[in-house]
Amino acid sequence: MVFLHPVARGCSLDGRKRSPAFTLHYKYTESMNLIRLIALALVIFLIFHMVRKWWRGKSGDIAQRDAGENRKQPKKIADMVRCAQCGLHIPEHESLNRDGRHFCSKEHLEQHRDS
Repeated sequence: MVFLHPVARGCSLDGRKRSPAFTLHYKYTESMNLIRLIALALVIFLIFHMVRKWWRGKSGDIAQRDAGENRKQPKKIADMVRCAQCGLHIPEHESLNRDGRHFCSKEHLEQHRDS
């Protein structure tokens, strides 16, 4: 024999018979409590999600502002020049100059001077 809760059998806890309307009302109330619990969990989740999104946006604004300050100071890009001996492109500040020509090393400067 399967044991059923007294209310599920249509009886009260003291064994008296209840009307089918009472049993239906009890089951309806029980399901409504579950729906209310799910709705409450959904509301809490949405509030948590909105607060988290707001907080990340606020900290993201700070990060963007810091990144913006870094962008205000552009990095200096060196001009590239070509070695007169081998054709290698190097930054101008690293090249060796002789008679308006640029060289990548002392060897190339001397080779060009000898030729």
